[in-house]
Amino acid sequence: MLPSTFQEKDVEQEKLKKKLKAKLEMAKFLQDTLEETALEADKKANRSDEKSNLNHKFSEFMKNVRSNAMQPSTEDILKYSSLFENEMTLDNLNRPLLIALCQILG
Repeated sequence: MLPSTFQEKDVEQEKLKKKLKAKLEMAKFLQDTLEETALEADKKANRSDEKSNLNHKFSEFMKNVRSNAMQPSTEDILKYSSLFENEMTLDNLNRPLLIALCQILG
């Protein structure tokens, strides 16, 4: 008889693989959400040339970060944070995104 705390290595490895896969999918989903938000912000910014220029720079910044061409600095993040205007707060997130965040955070 095996103790209740016994786990086979294969089962444990499978659990770790599933968790990693879920985290990678969540990361991709969040990156896509950020890109969509940047595109939406770009559409809204057509009202102002200055804001449109900032959105274009943000799009380029995201491409560089996603391609691992650069690491974002705190100054860069703060510079582009004004584009989101509280759109990424829990109150403004839709239900599927909230469920996904809860799953990834356990």
